[in-house]
Amino acid sequence: FAMAAAAAHAAAGGVASTLSNPHAQFLLGGMVAGGDTAWLSTSLAAVWAGFARGWLSKKIHGNLAEALVSNKPSMLDSVRLQRFELDDSPPGITAARVLRSRRRPDGSVMLELGIAADRLGLAMTVTGKVAALGIPLNISVGFEAKRLELRLCLTFISKAPYVGSLRVSLADMPQTTLRIAPEGLGGLSFSDLPGMDSWLKGAVEGALVRTLVEPNSYVWDVAEWWAAAKTLQAEDERGRVV
Repeated sequence: FAMAAAAAHAAAGGVASTLSNPHAQFLLGGMVAGGDTAWLSTSLAAVWAGFARGWLSKKIHGNLAEALVSNKPSMLDSVRLQRFELDDSPPGITAARVLRSRRRPDGSVMLELGIAADRLGLAMTVTGKVAALGIPLNISVGFEAKRLELRLCLTFISKAPYVGSLRVSLADMPQTTLRIAPEGLGGLSFSDLPGMDSWLKGAVEGALVRTLVEPNSYVWDVAEWWAAAKTLQAEDERGRVV
């Protein structure tokens, strides 16, 4: 947030055009790429570990669980998304630029960033039963998306938490690959169940399209979350005093 706040301030108030380092080039609306993006990747890593990974995992989990059930192959008697989580490692930024910025009548500043990232991985476990046979399934799935074009839109305000809202989306559907294990399912090979791999891949891609690819997005009301957190903190402090 500190990186983006500096960019918003510079975009709204102006930065001397004589600056030429990667930070200044980014703040002035230019593109940074290659080794110049290291500071952006470091910032993203901090945000990813702090809240972004858990927040996005929960958002995608609900949509994916629904997609798996609604499009369940007829050969399966039941299915459940047992586990879903994004990789610990955040997407590596390969290029970034300021797309838009403006100061609003209420004094807040809107900043939209375009970020090119190399990859995003996730892991999930799907359980269920094969219809008629009653054979239980416990499938571990690895999914990887490459060449992501992210859109990050932040609204900055003049008081804590200083970021009023955060909007995350994908400009387009990335390249995807799917890995499934195990091959053996109690004597039944996964390859004996036609369409299972396309069903799993389609469910993950469908969840991403519905929730992240433009014009869809995830929006986090940071100011509302902050106010609720402060209220809970105050109640907890009063409880300890009593």
